Amino acid sequence: MRSRTTFLGVVFVLAASLCPDHAFAATIRALETPQPSIGSGVVTDTFVPIAIPALPAPFAEPKPNPDAPPLLGPAIECFNYDTNTATAGIRLVPPDPHCAAGPDHVIVIGNVTIEWRPRAGIADLPQYQASLKSFFSGLPGPPAGPGTTLGTNCFDPKVIYDQYAGRFVVVALERTDTPNPSESRILVGVSKTSDPNDGWWLHSIDSKVNMGGLDRWADYPGLGVDDKAVYITNNMFAFSAGGSVYGGTRLWILRKTNAYAGPNNNYFAAVYDPFTDPNSVPTTAQPAHMFGPPGVGSAGRPLGTFLTSFSGLTDGTDDFIQVIEVTDPYTTVGGPFFTLQFINFGDLDGGVGMPDAPQLGLPAYPIETNDRRALNAVWRAGNLYTCAQIVPLGVVVDAGQATAHWWRVDTSTPAPGLVLADQGDVGGEDLGGSTHTFFPSVMVDCDLNMAIGFAASNAGIYCGAYYATRMATDPPGTIGFTWALKSGEAPYKRFHSGNRNRWGDYSGLALCPAGEAEFFVFNEYAGPVGTPGTGFNGPEDGRWFTKLGWFRLKEATPVADAPATGTRLAQNVPNPFNPTTTIPFSLAARGPATVSVFDTSGRLVRTLVDETRAAGDHVVRWDGRDARGRSVASGVYFYRLVAGSVTESKKMVLLK
Repeated sequence: MRSRTTFLGVVFVLAASLCPDHAFAATIRALETPQPSIGSGVVTDTFVPIAIPALPAPFAEPKPNPDAPPLLGPAIECFNYDTNTATAGIRLVPPDPHCAAGPDHVIVIGNVTIEWRPRAGIADLPQYQASLKSFFSGLPGPPAGPGTTLGTNCFDPKVIYDQYAGRFVVVALERTDTPNPSESRILVGVSKTSDPNDGWWLHSIDSKVNMGGLDRWADYPGLGVDDKAVYITNNMFAFSAGGSVYGGTRLWILRKTNAYAGPNNNYFAAVYDPFTDPNSVPTTAQPAHMFGPPGVGSAGRPLGTFLTSFSGLTDGTDDFIQVIEVTDPYTTVGGPFFTLQFINFGDLDGGVGMPDAPQLGLPAYPIETNDRRALNAVWRAGNLYTCAQIVPLGVVVDAGQATAHWWRVDTSTPAPGLVLADQGDVGGEDLGGSTHTFFPSVMVDCDLNMAIGFAASNAGIYCGAYYATRMATDPPGTIGFTWALKSGEAPYKRFHSGNRNRWGDYSGLALCPAGEAEFFVFNEYAGPVGTPGTGFNGPEDGRWFTKLGWFRLKEATPVADAPATGTRLAQNVPNPFNPTTTIPFSLAARGPATVSVFDTSGRLVRTLVDETRAAGDHVVRWDGRDARGRSVASGVYFYRLVAGSVTESKKMVLLK
């Protein structure tokens, strides 16, 4: 048995049956107690916007793996540290980047801005960009008495696309405390259709809960959905009068029949303690985003979702993830029911404090990597995926480093019959030695190919945004090479308080519901520094920027009602154009297809498509850049489709 260090104070001790047959019992403890994120704080420096130099936007940085999935177009710049300030009127760290993809739109969100774009014109300016305070301004007054104020700056936002109902769901939190009346609210926005421009239903949930004799407020939400309900988890902390101590986790279950029907209101959602089993550990829990037909859980009850936790759970010898199966969420047979299982994943985690990540240019100010809490979860076709960070043990390349880790659990036998099917590290060592990887997110497509988005930093690079993938047929425990969404460009120093150079607190990874094959990855990177200002730890000039990209691991499934077409190349739209145009084309049958751009002398400017595509209609975008990411001159260009026996060319004009 290796020695363990208790981290952040509280150790939970319990007797727990760890195997389906209850063959043995062990003592499980959580090494890390959830810490409040509400301090995601107002930074006190003066807002001084500076000009950002135009940089080439390559498809992706070259990597040694020829099979790595490149972005399908140049990654898109979204809101950043300065635009966030201009939108919300205050500066906040960390940005909490998160995203969701619908059939025709993509939403990105953070502390404290929301914006969305159409997929067909994703490189254009956002159709909507506002502070979350403004977004939720249509809510009625708070349910509490006079003196309370709805509309403070929100925090810890998340967004998800409910593919069952064709709606976007946005969640943000709100808290007031001394000297104001103590209030806590979960703010929920539900798009009226799959198009966010068609309007939203807005709801305010009273999340002030008395637990253990102390009033608690809701922090750090988890967000999941199935065919029946929306699931929101929160860590609960006492208000300042109660010492801000952690008091456990709560689960809110929102019935879609109510929440999706409007109108804007102070909505009542049933709240539950999911840790009903006396052997459970009440720590950060993430509800799974469920995909596919409704399942059946324990005792033949209708399956809702799964709650996943890690937080350094250990018995002193082995490490465990905690899974709580939620069944009968609509209480049709007396539920909801919460069935606990601990899943042993071996002696892998070092069990010490999560190390900060070194960064180029500021060795004295490493990047805060937070802790071991579970960060998100996805379920599809009997497989549950979740991710967190560990500090690997032993003589391994990632030993002693903050390292993103993923698990796949076979749920074909309901809890307590769940089985660990696979797991692995995302080490990022191809970015350089001693690379730390942190704030991972996980998503899987309809063929169970998996993607992981994460942040990475080491002593030789600035902190940036990355992703890695694995095909369902890859060897167990493996992950592909690291691919850059956007490398960092400068040192980052932006403190929340004390010595916490804040990053995260999570990242965004979503799946487009049209075909369920296209991944959207959204994360922050360290951009050009700004004018230094006075912060919590002396002058601070670090600025976070955000980037949105998309890629595919399999061919998208054609839409069922798509009309049959022949192979043809359509005229680009718009034409003339500046700076971006869309090129539509159609294929009569699945097969290799190439779309390339040439100048008037016949020289190849850029290849936009060179891969196998499904039968049906497709579009590809050109941003007026060559293969090296350089802007090309105004003039006439030709684009050509080669597919099977068909070769077709058309002319387009770039005007600057």
